Amino acid sequence: MREKIIEKLIERGYNASAIDTVKNGVVWHGIVIKEENKSMAPVIYLDDLDGQHDLEESVSYVIAVYEKHRDFQFDVNLLKDKEFIMKRIYIGMQKSSSEPLEKRESFLNGIEEYLFIDVSDGVIKVRKNLLNMDMHEVWEQALRNTIENSEIESIQEVLKEVFFDTGLEDELNEGLKLHPMFVISNYKKRYGASAILNRRLLKKIAVQYNTSKVLILPSSVHEMIVIPYNENMDINDFSETVHEVNSCTVAEEEQLTDRAYILKVLDV
Repeated sequence: MREKIIEKLIERGYNASAIDTVKNGVVWHGIVIKEENKSMAPVIYLDDLDGQHDLEESVSYVIAVYEKHRDFQFDVNLLKDKEFIMKRIYIGMQKSSSEPLEKRESFLNGIEEYLFIDVSDGVIKVRKNLLNMDMHEVWEQALRNTIENSEIESIQEVLKEVFFDTGLEDELNEGLKLHPMFVISNYKKRYGASAILNRRLLKKIAVQYNTSKVLILPSSVHEMIVIPYNENMDINDFSETVHEVNSCTVAEEEQLTDRAYILKVLDV
């Protein structure tokens, strides 16, 4: 289908070609439409189509997405601007992969940390040798930015907004008394799983609930769930929950691992 779409686009005068992109270990199949004198071009992913569109509908979809994003431009010279980079560099988290990124393994087995630049319409993953800078310094600044931009909130407060005035508030409150849960992310709620690197927030939860450990559920690349740990908890039960949620509700390219983690955050 992609080849036929590209043929139709070329017939209509578009400089279109196929491109595959790896997102968190998942290969996405796209089409890029390039223009003269422009350094960047939007990639339209056919994976977003539900498979029920015919050829003409698919071509129209690609053109519509292209027209919507064609004016977005990023000055690649900014990648040489240290001040620009240091203000916008952050750490992201994804499944351990073979992507050629500036990355390192995290303290959570099976999950890696990588660098990304936050720009107005998205993020730019930092590939190997993209930045001609002291990468140790860049990593340190990325960690500072990530921690400063992190926040944690009770799932109880989040669900109150969702289920307000439905009559389910009391039932939810009773359930959360058994296992208080907190969502940790960044202010934008985008690629914020790395907020788990903010040990100060984790220690605050541990102190509040008189424990030295927290249970971590890697819910997606955008956030994690933190639960005060006690010895009556069975980590296998929580790992099964993560697996079920991943298989049912989390897009494959946004999944982390299929397991829970126990992290000691206080010395007692």
